[in-house]
Amino acid sequence: MAKSLAFPILQKILAEFFEDVEKEQFQVKLMGDLFSHSNLHLRDLFLRRDFINSLGLPVEVLGAYIGKIEVSNFGALLSLSSSASLVASVDDVIILIAPHHTGEEISADDIV
Repeated sequence: MAKSLAFPILQKILAEFFEDVEKEQFQVKLMGDLFSHSNLHLRDLFLRRDFINSLGLPVEVLGAYIGKIEVSNFGALLSLSSSASLVASVDDVIILIAPHHTGEEISADDIV
């Protein structure tokens, strides 16, 4: 039930950063209990190139894949306490980059 309530809201937020997030890629547990925290799991995500390339990095990102993102204590976002902390882990990241095309020729000496 939490998944069906949280997914439309999170999908709208995640669409800013990731391409085509589907329900199958998403798991959420909003309320923790005595033995586990609330958590959010996302898998098989592709970062939006326009978002990454707008960050002003010294390279152009041609593609970026994240295999898994886990956020523990996700319910802390819903609390009014500013002392609540989130713990995030990211696994299986692949980023394909290229030098910015400036119209100048790049030699091997420039790379080293």
